[in-house]
Amino acid sequence: MNEATLLAAVEGYIRGWYEGDPARTTRCLHPQLAKHLVKDDATIEGLDAATLIGYVHERVGTTPPTIQQQEIEILGVYGNITSVRAEMNEWVYFLHLDYFNDEWKIVNAIWSRCAEQQERPALDICRR
Repeated sequence: MNEATLLAAVEGYIRGWYEGDPARTTRCLHPQLAKHLVKDDATIEGLDAATLIGYVHERVGTTPPTIQQQEIEILGVYGNITSVRAEMNEWVYFLHLDYFNDEWKIVNAIWSRCAEQQERPALDICRR
């Protein structure tokens, strides 16, 4: 595994959002991406790669670099698959990536607002 290219794919996802750059976002996503938000009422909001890229394209403005937060942690790797935790200003993501044609691509994403942004507290065991 090339850790640098894995981290670059996840960083591309984060920076693509912060900078409102759909081309950068597209490069790190598998076309069949499944992204899910599990809401407090136990419903799931899902979207695919095309919808996400559309949201990035429609973004007005960018997040100023002085307040951009980015923490990436590789949780595990097995062959060509990996699980990564990524934290941004307002969100925490658990991402699953696969290595296709010499590139890491995000295949699955589940996310939640950061604990400070939620009404219910996060479990201490979930924070590192």
